Amino acid sequence: MLEKVYAKVNTNYEKMGLGWMSEAMRILTGCPSIKFQTSELAADKMWSMMASADKQHYMMTAATAKSMFGLVPGHAYTVLGVYELTD
Repeated sequence: MLEKVYAKVNTNYEKMGLGWMSEAMRILTGCPSIKFQTSELAADKMWSMMASADKQHYMMTAATAKSMFGLVPGHAYTVLGVYELTD
């Protein structure tokens, strides 16, 4: 939702450039933010970062470049929690 407000503040998505979620979160909340791409991290490092952020109640967002698991590419999604599933 914050990303959509950020787009409105900047007139529209086209005028705000690439529309990085981390940039919108930083501007709208005043809190520091980081952006990382999963292709740049090993799976265990990404899991560790996200699990740590979840335990600290940080706001997290995610997106995908390809359609997968019913997600639409190029859209922002809110991460509500991080859970490990086991058999």
